[in-house]
Amino acid sequence: MPGLVDIHSHLLWGLDDGAATFEESLAMLRLATSSGTTHIVATPHINEFFHFDPNAAPEMIHRLREAAQDSAQIHLGAELRLDYENLQRVLANPALHTIDHGSYLLVEFSEFVPPAAGEVLKRLLMAGITPVIAHPERNTWLQKKPELLREWTNWNCVLQLTAQSVLGEMGREAKECSWRLIEMGLAHVVASDSHDTLKRPPRLDEAYRLVSRKWGKACAERLFVTNPLAIIEDELLPLEPEPVPSKRRHFIAGLFG
Repeated sequence: MPGLVDIHSHLLWGLDDGAATFEESLAMLRLATSSGTTHIVATPHINEFFHFDPNAAPEMIHRLREAAQDSAQIHLGAELRLDYENLQRVLANPALHTIDHGSYLLVEFSEFVPPAAGEVLKRLLMAGITPVIAHPERNTWLQKKPELLREWTNWNCVLQLTAQSVLGEMGREAKECSWRLIEMGLAHVVASDSHDTLKRPPRLDEAYRLVSRKWGKACAERLFVTNPLAIIEDELLPLEPEPVPSKRRHFIAGLFG
């Protein structure tokens, strides 16, 4: 299994609803490393409940690196709830919020996706910021709007699925939506969105193996390695992948000619 790359985690302690203590952060980092992750991005929430100071995070990352030698490399980003106030914040200083100070920004919508969502995404794109839309498969409104997600990816937005959704651990609807997005060629990245070591752990290995079996190794490496690493390194993604039929579907289609 290649080194896995996780662009969405709540690894840093005391900043949001993720790790509560330094010890929990350290345990998460060690679990990520032991399960095959070589790069992990800490993406604390920025929303109506949490407002972390990006300037405090580098020292936290340094402490974790010192305590866990030979661990996965830690990078910094944020998970930005898209509303008017946060839009102004990120447009004023994009590099404080983007992944590794590049052009990719992890964004999320509340359960209610406003009618102006597309205009907000366009504002970011016009400013040279590429929105990485977090866990659309878990949003009950977006689950029913694959045509809207296709339109957003046509604009060069990136869709990030959750590993536990792919595994079916986030409910049937999230699993079905994530599988559909992979097969339609609309998914670009799978990440952990980890919050702890038990219920929402920083593991990608099981989901990688499932995707590799169901859709092939090339698809798995694109979703778990190549694309997320390109995001960290601020490189362009191939945003128009071919639809990926499952191996089972391909086998059945062959039987019926």
